[in-house]
Amino acid sequence: MRDGEDITEAAARATTPAADDAAGAQDAETVAATAADADGDATAASGYGALPKTEVPPGEAAAPVSVGAAMVRLRSAAMDAGRVVWRQSRRPVGRLTTTGVTIVILIAATGASGALLIPALAGAKPAPAPTASVSSQASASAEPSPTFAPPTSSPTAAPTPVARPAAAFHRWAEATSPKVSVPVTALEAYAYAEWVVTSTRPSCKLRWTTLAAIGKIESDHGRAKGAKLGDDAKALPPILGPALDGTKNTKKITDTDAGTLDFDKKWDHAVGPMQFIPATWVTYAVDADNDQLTDPHDLDDSALTAAYYLCAPGKDLTVVANWKSVVLSYNNVGVYLQKVYDTAQAYGRSSQS
Repeated sequence: MRDGEDITEAAARATTPAADDAAGAQDAETVAATAADADGDATAASGYGALPKTEVPPGEAAAPVSVGAAMVRLRSAAMDAGRVVWRQSRRPVGRLTTTGVTIVILIAATGASGALLIPALAGAKPAPAPTASVSSQASASAEPSPTFAPPTSSPTAAPTPVARPAAAFHRWAEATSPKVSVPVTALEAYAYAEWVVTSTRPSCKLRWTTLAAIGKIESDHGRAKGAKLGDDAKALPPILGPALDGTKNTKKITDTDAGTLDFDKKWDHAVGPMQFIPATWVTYAVDADNDQLTDPHDLDDSALTAAYYLCAPGKDLTVVANWKSVVLSYNNVGVYLQKVYDTAQAYGRSSQS
């Protein structure tokens, strides 16, 4: 959630060590302070990645980028970017801005090299029913740098597996994971989703902490009900919510997907690590990992889809009332709102410990 500074200003400030040191001295007061008024309509004034603090806590699409054209540009520049980001992420700046600024620095350095790609918002095929078999998609490279193998020079009968774009955030995620007890793969997905919507929905100002909080509450980051989150970001076996048959405090939603996503032809179920109901998934689904599928059981796809869903109203989520509104649209329960708020705040603070 919002901080108090423009993302461009944050990136510029991050390149000046003296400015970082001076900002760090004000951290404790900055994180705690907000400008929220009595009705909760003010903006937050805390550090980057923080949520607005209130008494009652709670888009414009870019044209698709060609994967082939982007991947072949300046591979060495992306490697240099990874080293810059790693050094920055280790600096004790002492405020919640570091994770977001780290993302900004990575993007500024890798954007021209094509290491990170803005996914198309349409045209991908729905994913087939998932199985427990090993995915054919290549997992993230063991080398923690934001680089990807270039595509082959000529098309083949079968798609060539590609590294996950979200793996560009591996170094940051690897350093942050033990601090927040979130799997590296999940952090990569949330960070990439933040970057994409920052690039395509700059007025939204959604932060990874909100996505991570939702992912934690909905499925423990793809690990609920015995599922495991693979290196390819697939949560298997598939995570399904209860039948939405109107019992046990559930809404009554008859089948809308012919059982394609939730394996039930009578009632809908929430599906995947971010627990989308099928109708919502079909409306907002995004292919985040360039495998030409939109898969709700893939945390890369579902985290970015959640980001676009939250940004769909076109609201500035640094405004307290706006943030509360979009989180409640995800699950209209007051207790849920409080849990998302508390969890996101905890992630923001712990990531800087």
